Amino acid sequence: MARKVAFPHLGVETGASGGLYVPVTVKWLHGTDPAYEVEIWIRRNEGYRHAWIEDIAPRDDVRSIAIPATKDEMANCPFPGFEKEVPDVKWEWVGMCWFGPDGTSASLSEKRFYAIHEADGQGGCTVLPGQLPVPGAKAINRAHPTTWEP
Repeated sequence: MARKVAFPHLGVETGASGGLYVPVTVKWLHGTDPAYEVEIWIRRNEGYRHAWIEDIAPRDDVRSIAIPATKDEMANCPFPGFEKEVPDVKWEWVGMCWFGPDGTSASLSEKRFYAIHEADGQGGCTVLPGQLPVPGAKAINRAHPTTWEP
């Protein structure tokens, strides 16, 4: 039981695409152990993006940039479901996998909607992961909105 409680649990937020890159923030959700070899995979209609973070300490949030994946990287993508469907504009596949200190692995993957809104006069974009694409629908955000400078 103690090992289960200590294992690192992570979440990921994605930002607006800045052409070739997608800003990502890996969020520490709970656990007391560090996470290692964190891989983030994003598939949007413009292609695959990939980021890698060596380690994340407990209670840290780490920002990175997902860059276009090479053909070799795409062949080794641990999320085969990403190949089955090219997401429409404003939809993305997001996957992340990582290891705990004892070598135990964990992963998450989901298809989600992202809405891009211009920030108030700042030129940045606010991305709301998980927002429903239906007019008047209530947002189902599991993460706080993040503002990125393009």
